[in-house]
Amino acid sequence: MSEAAEIARKALSRGDLIGAYDATVAAIEAGDPSGAIRHQQILALARMGDTDRAMAKFADYGLQGSSNVDERTIVPRSFIGELLDSHFGGGDDDATSLIGDPPEVDSVLDLCTGSGCLAILAARHFPNAAIHAVDISKDALAVAARNVADHGLEDRIALHRGDLFAPLSGQRYDLIISNPPYVDAEGMAALPRECRAEPKLAFDGGPDGLDIVRRILDEAKRHLTPGGGLLCEPMARLGALVVGADASANNIEVAKLHAAEGGLSIDYRATTAETLAEQGETFDVILNMEVVEHVADVGLFLGKCAEMVKPGGIMFVATINRTLKALGLAIIGAEYVLRWLPRGTHKYGRLVRPEELETALSAAGLTIIDRTGVVYNPLADRWHRSKDMDVNYMVLAERAVTHAANPQGVAAAAGT
Repeated sequence: MSEAAEIARKALSRGDLIGAYDATVAAIEAGDPSGAIRHQQILALARMGDTDRAMAKFADYGLQGSSNVDERTIVPRSFIGELLDSHFGGGDDDATSLIGDPPEVDSVLDLCTGSGCLAILAARHFPNAAIHAVDISKDALAVAARNVADHGLEDRIALHRGDLFAPLSGQRYDLIISNPPYVDAEGMAALPRECRAEPKLAFDGGPDGLDIVRRILDEAKRHLTPGGGLLCEPMARLGALVVGADASANNIEVAKLHAAEGGLSIDYRATTAETLAEQGETFDVILNMEVVEHVADVGLFLGKCAEMVKPGGIMFVATINRTLKALGLAIIGAEYVLRWLPRGTHKYGRLVRPEELETALSAAGLTIIDRTGVVYNPLADRWHRSKDMDVNYMVLAERAVTHAANPQGVAAAAGT
């Protein structure tokens, strides 16, 4: 997000709508082309109640691919539109892309499609994909049908009426996108003025706002192709229910301050994986990022982390390979030459090779389902996925479902 977009975001968060709008206008006039700044401008207009101008901007910028919206659907505000533009371009030289070759995507599902805007955007970004779009509202689908026809996409986008995955007969997709209802009971009681004329069904996510999100996460794995992915608005924008753990109390206090500045609700704890496991904590997702190369007993540590992965849950592990290339780049280069990290942060003998990591995860009862290298592009100042696992790499492992689980919500433990 650009500096101007961040200024606008902070103005929006404190209720300074005019200030936020003025900041976006100035940035656009200065040549800022980012989707984030345009998204903030539209949000400012919508919150000021100027729905007509907000929709006009949607049409001007093409963020949502459609301008046919009425009282039967909500005004499209999904941040997924920007993510599709910024992170799904593909190509080996695109450091931000999450999909290497968009034409290779064969199928996309848009849940809670509403006016069909995200489905239309998906058709634009994935030119060879068959798109299925689902909504429970007959009225919303009538609007979506009009938009699909206006874009000449009747042969590529199939509209289905039903409750989430119910009308799909077990079909699987390379990508599932969704902007489901995720406003909690408190938020529903205090909906902004610009939202009150829109269908409540499209906002109401139950007492904690996550009723529909839980169902999507629980069922999505049965509708994804191997290697497929899920992009869901509340996770991209609001975040899951997160527990952040670190053995350092100082690190936790800094993290708490950072979360408070961003308006994020994260349960930070100065504790260890071993303690969390002993307390019986379990999670749908565990993020083990840049940790294992610092622990004394990798097998023991990963075993305790694996104990906390729910059936059907996953664990991401990111670390550094034990190679001469990693010694040169990650230790000598990053610590002694570029001074990105304090000298001595990493010990070469503690770096973990992929086969060692995968052996430990398998011994802990997890199944390896994906692996990738992560490479830094200094010219673009970005990290991107790569087949090169010689230095930084990530492994994704899953715990098989052995019995019916009782989901308690979306939870993620981040070891940092």
